[in-house]
Formats: sequence, structure tokens, C-alpha cells
Amino acid sequence: KRLRLEALQESPLAFGRGYEEESNLDEAFWREKLEKVKRGKTWLFVALEDDSAIGMIGAYRDALLRFHHVVSLAGFYVSPAYRKTGVGKQLLDHQLEVLKNDQTVAKVQLYVVDKQEAARSLYYACRFKDVGVQEKQMCVDGVYYDSILMEKML
Repeated sequence: KRLRLEALQESPLAFGRGYEEESNLDEAFWREKLEKVKRGKTWLFVALEDDSAIGMIGAYRDALLRFHHVVSLAGFYVSPAYRKTGVGKQLLDHQLEVLKNDQTVAKVQLYVVDKQEAARSLYYACRFKDVGVQEKQMCVDGVYYDSILMEKML
């Protein structure tokens, strides 16, 4: 919870929900998120240093059976002090390796705001490709941002 709230404050363009929305959610919300991971409904990997969370990446599968082979990445964040140290690449590589080893997953997709150049560079390095742009998809503090859909076949 601490890292997620930090992420929402530090990188508001990287998340669909804002800090104000999520900081007011009760403990039951956070427990349910972890229960979904435990039940295998979603994935969540956390990078630690000295037992402190410094990065995270999550993924989820569409509930509709016809789209069950598609997994969406979400909640990817690395604390500023650990950026450009390889932590983000390790998290992403690990998540992709886990998905590649799941025979039911054929495609990984994600959305990234066009202004997030570092994130986009990392995705390109991992062989994601742009497949579409959603104009004015996100509005933060009255400013509109385009969202880019990227995907990678496994």
C-alpha cells in the first residue's frame, strides 16, 4: 500500500486512479487486491531492498474467456532513487518470463501515456510495439494526455 500511494503521488500519469481516490480506500480494498494475487487471478511482483519495497509490477487477465489469452500489465513503478539502476528492467523481465512460461498467455499489452518517455524506451527495449493511440484518454489536473496501446506477442 505504501509503495502504491508513493507511486500515485510521484508518477500520477502512470496510473488510472489518482492519489486522492486511492488513499481513501479502506483496508478491505487492499486485502482484496492481495487475495486476487494469492488466488492466481492477478500477478504482482515487488522489488525489495532491505525489506523495503522499491518497485512493483502487476498484471491481470481479462475475465472474458475469448480474451483470456491476453494479459495486461499495470501498476509498474520504481521509486525515484532506484530508477536507471536496472530495477525496472528486472521487474519487467521477470513478469514477462512468468507470462511466457504460462501456456495460456499469448499476448501482453499495456497502456502508457505518451509523455512517459523513459517507460516507453524500456518497453521498446523489451520488444513491445505501438498498436494504437487513444487521444485525450487521461485528464490530470485539467490537462489531457494521449495513451498509447503497446503489445508484445509471446
